[in-house]
Amino acid sequence: MRPLSWDPVTHVYVDLYVTSIIEVNEKAQSFSTQVKIMTTWANMNEVWDVEEFCGMKTLAAPKDMFWTPDIGIVESIKTEFGTKESPYVQLISYGFTVSSDVLTLTTACKMDLYMFPFDIQRCNLTLQSSAHSVQELTINTLYGSTWLTLESKQTFQAQGEWELLSINMINYNATFLWGVKNQLIYQVQSTGYAV
Repeated sequence: MRPLSWDPVTHVYVDLYVTSIIEVNEKAQSFSTQVKIMTTWANMNEVWDVEEFCGMKTLAAPKDMFWTPDIGIVESIKTEFGTKESPYVQLISYGFTVSSDVLTLTTACKMDLYMFPFDIQRCNLTLQSSAHSVQELTINTLYGSTWLTLESKQTFQAQGEWELLSINMINYNATFLWGVKNQLIYQVQSTGYAV
């Protein structure tokens, strides 16, 4: 197996699946969802030859023993880890680490209420590193919007009067006074329906 080449930029790949829309609060301009976030990144120090380790291709290891990307959600008002938070990461023999988290989020969302209660709302979930610039860390998606929308709809649990329509992504470099940060913006589109 050829070892990974060194790159000064850590490329983090994220897929965000919306598993439930808990509440769309038009008055507070907030959006509450349950999401599953799959995160993966390369680490040259975690490559091993499967033949030398009894054919073992993956290994679960305690999350607190490894560096994990400091990616947060810009619009977050409140974030809680779900009951399925794993204290482990999955190490893959060819040098990738995979982390999976279930989160309950309340995020700010500017809403258009003209067609209420049959309106369509678009709320952003913007992933961004709090510490690292675009020269140090980039955030990309593994799969496209069609796949994420389909997978999210298959596991979606309706909890009220909101239905998931689609998930789209935009990769963006945001300029701040202290530098440029890479963002992966998930645009979640939902609609209300009569119950």
